[in-house]
Amino acid sequence: MYTSLQSKENEQTRAEGANKTPQKTASSSKTVVKQTNPFDIMQRLRTNPGSLAYNDINLLQKTIGNSATSQFLKELQESKSLYTVKSGDTLGEIAEKYHTTVEAFKNLNNIKDINRIYPGQKLKIPAPDKSSPQPHKVQNKTQDKTQDKAQEKNSDNGAINIDVLKDKISSYVDFKYTDKSGKESKKIQLPYQWGGDSGKGKWSVEEMDKNMQKLGLTADDPKLQEKVSANPQASGIDCSGFVLQVINAATNGLAVQYYKKVFKIPTDNVLHWGVSAANMTSSQCSKKITTFSEVRPGDYIRFDGGGHIGIVYEVSGDTILYAHSSGSKGPHKASVKVSQAGKSSLNLASEGTFSDWDGGYSAAIKKLFNYICRPDFASYKQDENSPEQKTGI
Repeated sequence: MYTSLQSKENEQTRAEGANKTPQKTASSSKTVVKQTNPFDIMQRLRTNPGSLAYNDINLLQKTIGNSATSQFLKELQESKSLYTVKSGDTLGEIAEKYHTTVEAFKNLNNIKDINRIYPGQKLKIPAPDKSSPQPHKVQNKTQDKTQDKAQEKNSDNGAINIDVLKDKISSYVDFKYTDKSGKESKKIQLPYQWGGDSGKGKWSVEEMDKNMQKLGLTADDPKLQEKVSANPQASGIDCSGFVLQVINAATNGLAVQYYKKVFKIPTDNVLHWGVSAANMTSSQCSKKITTFSEVRPGDYIRFDGGGHIGIVYEVSGDTILYAHSSGSKGPHKASVKVSQAGKSSLNLASEGTFSDWDGGYSAAIKKLFNYICRPDFASYKQDENSPEQKTGI
């Protein structure tokens, strides 16, 4: 059953897999993105068409022109390129990415259950739905600017890379252990472990692998889940440790720099030293979001008077999708459907329908909801004359 959400938490996180900072040339003030060679991009897309992104199309248009780009994308589509399913993918998200429908993917790939796709699965990409706008058909400069503004809107909460955010969340929620021999296990449910000041409960997924290897665990052990659950100090993570891990990766290390400065943390190892859920969601470090239309991936959800924290990774229709690590279940995904009245007030304790681990947990977390807020990474500048901030959780 439901376990009380802890009111004290320290966190850790390491920035991983983040993008390199664009560099400037000596002859121009314009930012130049590395690896803009159109032939490199085209070769990569031929071998891995599932990696197609808006920036790829934009760079191709600038280097080989709209017509040649459209022709290349047409050939890529007509060859029935394959998409390789990644951990955390849903068929709906994949269909949206390629401007087609779930039904089209289902029929083309003979999928019996649209809710059962798995990492590594190869899917044929159906033709785009004509009723949906095509990403490669840039009609004019106005449409192009509209797309740019949409991207800016999605990342206006502190330079957050949404793809990295989702991937990092999935690395915990869909954790697979790699043992000393390099063999990968089936999906494991990681446990919850409160960190306190010990540094435990703050592990990166790489550190969890190393900890489990020290225990001598093997990926094909039929009792692996049981042994992992029995060793939360080696493989568990608390709520604020989880959120700091994923947000730091999604901001390329900016989160750790920010919290170190704000709270005058007396160590460079901020990820193991920790930042509490209460501090991360405080008005000192974040801006309260008051309407549904403002909610963005990377926003925090504050529960239990600051005793618990979750992080938004997607907004779909009238539903906010979030992830958190709780005292009874460890890191997992959940959602809250917002009523029409709730969209203007975001009082989700009364105007939201939570779908969490189970019915009892959903009811409990609903009662503990406080508010949604946005970390103030981008705009914060500490006032040298302000009172010194407290260190610690």
